[in-house]
Amino acid sequence: RPYADVLRERILEPLGLQATDAAITNEGRLRLGVGYERLHDDRPARRTDPWVPAPWLETATGDGAQTATIDDLAAFLRVLLNGGQGIVAPGSFELMTTPATEADDGWWYGYGLELRGQEIRHGGSMPGFGATILGDLDSGLGVAVAVNAIDERDLTEEVAAAILKLYRDG
Repeated sequence: RPYADVLRERILEPLGLQATDAAITNEGRLRLGVGYERLHDDRPARRTDPWVPAPWLETATGDGAQTATIDDLAAFLRVLLNGGQGIVAPGSFELMTTPATEADDGWWYGYGLELRGQEIRHGGSMPGFGATILGDLDSGLGVAVAVNAIDERDLTEEVAAAILKLYRDG
């Protein structure tokens, strides 16, 4: 079965994530903002480089072919912060939150999530778009950040971490 069908059936529909598409399609394009990238994609980006609309593509792969509103990203993150309740079996959630492979900067990969202590995160990008969800399993606090541009230097992750720190430090 196509990955998009399984994702829609097992996660999006049960959670009521109606503003999320399981694949990037021409039909869904009308609901998206314009994604942007730097004009010069053949060299390192500079702040002075102009922004231009990113090329459009259709894709249904499992590695970033979903589109979602910030509200739907936050709803999905709430489910994760509640142990995957109603969507993910307890044993599967344990695999998701158990370090399996070292990543970088103190982060580890579980099954579908990155982990550092009690923090979970997941990010993704496509040409012209980027997003990060970041949550603290202990406090139940989480942040979802999205941008309709190339996620240069992991900007969405940096913003999410700063916001989460502000709320945790209260």
